[in-house]
Amino acid sequence: MQKNICLKKSPIKEVVFEVVFKKDFKWDPTIPGIFFEKISSKFPNKASVQEKMVEFKLSPDDKDDMQNFSQNEIPQFLTGDKKIFVLLKKNSISIHHVEEYTSWKKFSELIKFAYDKYLEVVKKTTDIDISKDDIAHLGLKYVNKIKIPQENFLLKNYFNFRPIDICEDKSLEAFIVGGVFIKENSRLRVQVNSTMPTEGFLNFILNLYCYSKDGNSNIIKWLNNAHDNIEEKFLQALTKKTISLFN
Repeated sequence: MQKNICLKKSPIKEVVFEVVFKKDFKWDPTIPGIFFEKISSKFPNKASVQEKMVEFKLSPDDKDDMQNFSQNEIPQFLTGDKKIFVLLKKNSISIHHVEEYTSWKKFSELIKFAYDKYLEVVKKTTDIDISKDDIAHLGLKYVNKIKIPQENFLLKNYFNFRPIDICEDKSLEAFIVGGVFIKENSRLRVQVNSTMPTEGFLNFILNLYCYSKDGNSNIIKWLNNAHDNIEEKFLQALTKKTISLFN
């Protein structure tokens, strides 16, 4: 993730790029099959994942809640090693990279490839050229797992982004801290939280999520700017001592 520091042991658990379209976005049921034909040279494996949803509604007399349960099959298209995959929904497309993370160069090239092919398929099946006005949400998320030796641990030695007033209170068992930063026409959400410790180690999750609710005429440019903003905030959130754990 870093421009100036090359990490030998990446802390990245997952990276997700998502484009969500507005509710009235036109969908054709032939899109997944045609899309797979277009991307199969780089995403040769096809599968599906189950999405379960619960919808709550008030009854007409506002006295009782009504629950609607639904289950959808989401088409999934995977690379040969299955570390990178695309999920296709009626109103969104997302490209995921799970561990072990390779590089931003490789991942961003596959994002561009998959998204360009998706635009081609939508144009072919619906005769619609997707524009910024059709986009409701853009997002790029990095999930990092930080594993730190428990011996002589002090939070301030490892995290610049932390709960200041109570960080050295020895009774502190768990914490979650977050903030949202303005980045040009986007927002960058940063969150650090502790998770269950393992033998000899304390574990933390650093979530970095850059998003925009405004359409963008150049999604790839937005994507690269979002990555640069996330990269910068990653370095600001951790101390040099933490960075050294990844080398």
